Amino acid sequence: MKLLLPFLLFCLTASAQWTAGFYSYATGQYVPESTYSETSIAEIQFREFNLYTNRPYLLGPLTTTDSSVTGDLRGKRITLRGHLVETGDSIYVWRAWNTWNPPPRFANFRLFFSTHPEMFNIAQSNGDTLSYWWSSIGVVELSVTNSFIMVVDFNSEWTAAHGESSTVEEIIFQQAISHVAQIGIMFSGGRFYDLGVSTEIGTSIFVLDQFDIAPLPQSPRPPKKMLQDANILLEVESPP
Repeated sequence: MKLLLPFLLFCLTASAQWTAGFYSYATGQYVPESTYSETSIAEIQFREFNLYTNRPYLLGPLTTTDSSVTGDLRGKRITLRGHLVETGDSIYVWRAWNTWNPPPRFANFRLFFSTHPEMFNIAQSNGDTLSYWWSSIGVVELSVTNSFIMVVDFNSEWTAAHGESSTVEEIIFQQAISHVAQIGIMFSGGRFYDLGVSTEIGTSIFVLDQFDIAPLPQSPRPPKKMLQDANILLEVESPP
C-alpha cells in the first residue's frame, strides 16, 4: 500500500493538470471538462453529434498550464504519445461554417499553445491572434490510426489564429514561445484549427500517454585537430 499510494497520487496530479474543452453553441465558448485518468496523463471521451441537446458536444482543446511544460520553450522539442479506445467503427465529424464535415475531409488534431492560461476562446483568439499558435506539421487524422507518436520542434513551422506564419512573424513568435502559459493539442478538421470534433457512429476515448518537452539534441561537436609547434602537441577546436 505504501508503494501504491504515491503512484495513485502521481496519476491524480498529472490528470488534474489537464483540461478538455467542449464547445457550447449556447454561449459560444468552450466549457471545461475533467480528464482524470488512473493509468495515463489524461483521457477524454468524444461526445455524440446531436443538434437537439443543449449539452456541448464538440471536443476542442486538451491542454495544461503545468509549469513543467510551460514557460520559456525556446530551443525545445515536444514528444507526444497517445491512442484511441474505440467501440465500433467510429466516424469523426467536425463543424465549419455551420456545415458538418465527415470524411474524406478528416477530423484531426495538432499541437497548440498560447500565452494565455485561460480556456481557449475563439473570439479572444480572433482579437489577439499572435498569442495563439498551432503546429503546421505533425497533424494526426483520427480516422487513419488509433495509435500515434508526434515529435515537433519549436523551430519548425507554426501558424497563428489568422494564418500568420512563425517564420514571417519570427520576432513575435519567439516572444510567444518564451512565455507559454498553456500547451497541449486542439481537435478540428481539414484546414481549420479550432472547431472541435464529435463522433457520429461508434464511441471513442482519446488517451494521452506521454507529453514531454526537452531541449533539442545538440549537433555533434567538430573533431579536434592536432597541431605541433616547437615540439609541443596542441589540441584546438575546429571552427564550427
